[in-house]
Amino acid sequence: TDSLVEVTRTMLSYLPPEMTEDVINKGIYLYGGSAEMAGLKEYLERALSLKVNVITDPANAVATGGAKLLASRDVLGDILDLKNL
Repeated sequence: TDSLVEVTRTMLSYLPPEMTEDVINKGIYLYGGSAEMAGLKEYLERALSLKVNVITDPANAVATGGAKLLASRDVLGDILDLKNL
């Protein structure tokens, strides 16, 4: 078993039961530039026996999410546990 598959399996083993059910029903999601690597989705689906989804615009997902987070002072304050941001 290659290291990517092994690490993914290990991470999935730590999920609480309700999240495991979601993964079984909906699959896992790939993001980041590597998500667009040819054949990765299909390889992981075969190796993990799970549905694998590649999100829209995976290369920019982290930057887009970070921008949304920074635009929401309430959410950012909650995450950082800052009461007066």
